[in-house]
Parts: sequence; C-alpha cells; structure tokens
Amino acid sequence: MTQRPRWLCVLLLALCACNGSVQSESMSTVPAPPQATPYAGKGPTSAAQLAMADLHARLRKHFDKPWDIERYDLPSAMGWDRLTAYYGDALGKGWSVDARYEDLAGPGYRSRVWTDGQRAAAVALQPGADESTQVLTVFLPEH
Repeated sequence: MTQRPRWLCVLLLALCACNGSVQSESMSTVPAPPQATPYAGKGPTSAAQLAMADLHARLRKHFDKPWDIERYDLPSAMGWDRLTAYYGDALGKGWSVDARYEDLAGPGYRSRVWTDGQRAAAVALQPGADESTQVLTVFLPEH
C-alpha cells in the first residue's frame, strides 16, 4: 500500500517538472532595448529599488511565478511608447497587455504588464539621476 503513493508522487513530480520546462522553453529571451546599459545606480534605497518592489508586489496579486529582474540605464530619447512597443514585439505572439494593470504604477514611474494567460512580463520606467537618462526595470518569467 505504501508503494502506490510513492509511485504516484514520483509520477506527479515528473509531470510537474515537464510542464515547467515546456513553459520555460516557450519563453524567448528578450534582449535589452538598444542603447540600454546595465544600471549603475548605487545607494541604500534608490527610486529604482522602490519601483521594483512596488511593481513586484502588484504582480504577486495575480501571478505567483518567479521573475528574472534586470535594471538598465536608458537614454531619455527612448520614449515610453517606443519602449512598450519594443517589448510588445519582443515578447511575440501569445502575449498581450494585461488590462488589470493598465495605467497603474506607483508614484514616480510608469509600468506596463503583458501576460500569456499564465505568466507575466513587465517593465517599469522612471526618470534617472539627470535629464538625459531614465531607469528601466524589466520583469521576465524565470527560465
């Protein structure tokens, strides 16, 4: 009698592992936008860290999947519409803007969330240390 539950547990674990790998393989790697450089911000608590924490908390209300999070310095010339179009195209078919998050962002930053129905990808954009830069935070489903 104890063999059956063990066998069933092993089978369920194997199925879950396969399901997770299929989802990860379907998520293409999205490169940073042109002219983005690794974020150079320093300090105990920066506005970029606060934006990242706020967006993460909002995403966790509807999604429990982990994310790879990257931050970049981005020239101010890359406007919001151009940035969101870039990520919308880069994510590809099957991803659409999640209406539950439209026009929601914390103070001092803008955000956009896309979903494929099970996972979320998101960006947050805020002013940088000077007028020529902005800080981009990107959430992509963990590989």
